[in-house]
Amino acid sequence: MTNNEMIRIKRACEYTMLNYDGVHAVSIGYKRIGGVCTNVLAIIVHTIQKKPMRKVPLSQRIPPFREGIPTDVVESLPLRILPLVTKETETSLKDNDEKYRPVPGGAEIYIPRESGNGGVCTLGMFARSRKAGDPFSDIYLLTNAHCLLETGRQVRQPFSQSEEDAIAYSSRIVRSDLIDGGIAKMISASDADPYEILGIGAPLGTYDVSIDDIGKSVIKTGRTTGTTTGTIDYVDVTLLDIREQIIIGAEVPFASPGDSGSVVLMQSEDHSHHVIGLLWGGVFNYAVISPIQAVMDELEIDLITQNTMR
Repeated sequence: MTNNEMIRIKRACEYTMLNYDGVHAVSIGYKRIGGVCTNVLAIIVHTIQKKPMRKVPLSQRIPPFREGIPTDVVESLPLRILPLVTKETETSLKDNDEKYRPVPGGAEIYIPRESGNGGVCTLGMFARSRKAGDPFSDIYLLTNAHCLLETGRQVRQPFSQSEEDAIAYSSRIVRSDLIDGGIAKMISASDADPYEILGIGAPLGTYDVSIDDIGKSVIKTGRTTGTTTGTIDYVDVTLLDIREQIIIGAEVPFASPGDSGSVVLMQSEDHSHHVIGLLWGGVFNYAVISPIQAVMDELEIDLITQNTMR
């Protein structure tokens, strides 16, 4: 069976399954038996609590196969947006909260609020706008929509109460059923270091993840947890309000509050240092990212990498 056929079958039944009690996501991944990962691809149903079959109503029982594809039920907590952190209240580890000029990817950014404490997030990397009328010379930082909140917001680096540390202003924000993304126009292009992500190096290009990439290694750098590695555990993930996402798993938390906006890159030999997605949420040892092609399309940007013209 082809990957496209598997995705078609999964998508045909996913919204029915999402209406079942406790189900919060449906994806494609490897089936687990007795907690051990097999090499059998399956339609994965993510539920808050896995119940004995006798306690599940007949109308909500997951069949062992859907059109020849195995199914599996995995117990996990719902993935959620990583909350913003504030310098006044945070107690978490923070690796990348230094001041940088020029600023690389993976560094801390701070978005002041008109009232109360501002939010701290991560600058993922840099991009140029492909929107008609935008000058090619302009450079934008990439992060999450839930970090920037709205257009016209000042972005500072690092956390600072001084406007002298402003580096950008939010200019485009998209929260859709595919992405949670936003860009901010750099005040000075010379303040950007677009060919460096802290702890990783230069982003070489972009890569579209497929079913064949499940189990491969990835890497990210965020302002809170620094540089962490994980694996692609589930693809074509449909949540209650967003679809076609990717779930990253790790032995330790792959991301924590403040890491929102990080970009995730392949670490495997093939396509190493190629960007695959924009991180926006997670829970415990799982993180969820939006595929980078959807991010670029919906924000109307092209990422600045070594494979693009300087």
